Amino acid sequence: MPDFLLEIGTEELLAGYISRQQLDTFSDTFSQLLTKETLEYQSIKATATPRRIVFCVAGLPAQTPAVTREITGPRVSAAYDQNNKPTPALLGFAKRYQLAPSKIQSKETPKGKVCVARVTTKGEKTELILSRLIEPFIKKMAFPKSMWWSTKNLSFARPIRYLMAVLGQKHLKVKLDRVTTGNKTRGHPWLTNHKNIPVTSAKWSEYKTKLKKAYVLVDEEERKRQITDEINKLQKKYGWQINEPILLNEVANLVEYPTVMICDFDKKYLVLPEPVLASAMKNHQRYFPVRDRRGILLSKFIVVTNNTPNRNKLIREGNERVLRARLADALFFWEQDKKHPLVTKQEKLKDIAFLGTLGSFAEKTDRLKNLSRFIAEESKITDDGITKDTVRAAELCKTDLLTEMVGEFPDLQGVMGYEYSRQQREPKNVAEAIKEHYLPRFAGDVLPKSLPGIFLSLAEKFDNLAACFVLNLEPTGSQDPYALRRQTLGIIRIIQTKVLINLSLNKITDFALAQIFDTINNLADRKKITLKKPEEYRQRIISFLQDRLSRFYLENSYLISFFVIKTNFPRGFLFERGI
Repeated sequence: MPDFLLEIGTEELLAGYISRQQLDTFSDTFSQLLTKETLEYQSIKATATPRRIVFCVAGLPAQTPAVTREITGPRVSAAYDQNNKPTPALLGFAKRYQLAPSKIQSKETPKGKVCVARVTTKGEKTELILSRLIEPFIKKMAFPKSMWWSTKNLSFARPIRYLMAVLGQKHLKVKLDRVTTGNKTRGHPWLTNHKNIPVTSAKWSEYKTKLKKAYVLVDEEERKRQITDEINKLQKKYGWQINEPILLNEVANLVEYPTVMICDFDKKYLVLPEPVLASAMKNHQRYFPVRDRRGILLSKFIVVTNNTPNRNKLIREGNERVLRARLADALFFWEQDKKHPLVTKQEKLKDIAFLGTLGSFAEKTDRLKNLSRFIAEESKITDDGITKDTVRAAELCKTDLLTEMVGEFPDLQGVMGYEYSRQQREPKNVAEAIKEHYLPRFAGDVLPKSLPGIFLSLAEKFDNLAACFVLNLEPTGSQDPYALRRQTLGIIRIIQTKVLINLSLNKITDFALAQIFDTINNLADRKKITLKKPEEYRQRIISFLQDRLSRFYLENSYLISFFVIKTNFPRGFLFERGI
């Protein structure tokens, strides 16, 4: 039983475009096409490097089996005349399936006796099926963003430079736009200068070995292991702590031949808050921060290069120079921002538009103050001190958007609000709430822990929901540009985890909508926004929450034993673990 190997050679792909989730989606698409053609197989392996996407289908038959179908035709009473001779109905039915009328049989059915044709379709050679499927499969591969080049007959994540298709030991020749499949792959772009490597067999082990000799580790798991093994050696040797699993997954898809290298930066930059250093290294440069045994950040970082160790000196100097420039900027921003307390930036929030047409962030801040206070009072688990801290945090939570640091490092919004407020001696609860009001930022992220943080986080998300629904910006299909599904999941997780059973989402939604209506009615260009009745928006928001809640329970294997949605959703979050 032969194997099939398909390689799509491209220009440099983004790491997110070849993630394991994305590759599994491609495999499912290929599987569906094979199943539709009744072509059985044992397994499909999908892997990728920044310059190729590869599929290996194992255990294919030489051809598909013959298939016999039973096709129902006209009633017997209509198929023969009074002399028992075939009528035009029977003759037409037989001719359609290229059978003699005498070959047509009859069969009893609930609707009476009918004519039946048994048609056998011969099996088709596997190589013909695969040759026919390559083009539609590649065209079905969906990416977050695709591009056209040369002609508009084909779009893909990056320009396709070559294709390789081998079945067993046979090369399948297929033309895709201006690219024709061959039986050659390519080595590392500069360690072998794109060397062409003949592939005479579709066996995965042989293919992988040939590429490894050409400085390409085609299996992403092997690249991860190589990076992890080298990092573990450094940790054992120096007593360091380097634990960045998410970054590891991304970096493994940025290189074809990974090599780990130690770099340094000036210790003077250690005065910067740790999140700033981590952001500069991880989010901007894809470097691994290094900590000592106590977890304290050191003035070192790990770079994973796409090269051999003998070229590391020049690469090290280049990476150190790049990070040094970024940290110098960060230190300058840190010192400048500390000269201007957050409270002095409140007035300037009027200059930042919210959702383009819905007033400014100054008005959003006022809404957050009122809504977070309302949620705190509705929770019945707070006191005057907590409510005061919640409102103070709401006043300051958006001011860090105007800092130089967040302008350069947007991923630090909220985090820098915390750092600056602590520098300016704001109460700890206030600082924590400013940092936590964006939480959770993604699925599986930590939840806010402080009560002011919980109340402000809920206020932020409800205000965004109400604003987007009033402006008709709710998600459609797979599109969710304002991350409303994620924010709704955050609401559900916070309420469920923190057991805020006294909260009525109907009341909170009504309060949030009323504030949005007030903002719109006070706008100078109010006529540009057409409003419906608040009840209509409320129903749409509650339905949206209901849908996300049901999905949350199904995905997390919860059996709902009490579920109220009509009047006070979700009062009574009672559930059992168990499906």
